[in-house]
Amino acid sequence: MVEASFVKNSVVKARGPIICGFLGAYTARKAGVFSVSYNVRESTPEPDQAQLTANFLRNLDPKYTPV
Repeated sequence: MVEASFVKNSVVKARGPIICGFLGAYTARKAGVFSVSYNVRESTPEPDQAQLTANFLRNLDPKYTPV
């Protein structure tokens, strides 16, 4: 986890915690306007190393679009 600053035209537009290696923020807010959070709990059997690696690589793929 790191605190990232999102910059546009040399101006910081947003800050928020992100997970290293992933694109985008999972929690965000704009004071007095809105907030967004991503919270998923999946019930799956114990994942093996192949599944964990495949999921990690999928999330690094720039063409991947989460559903």
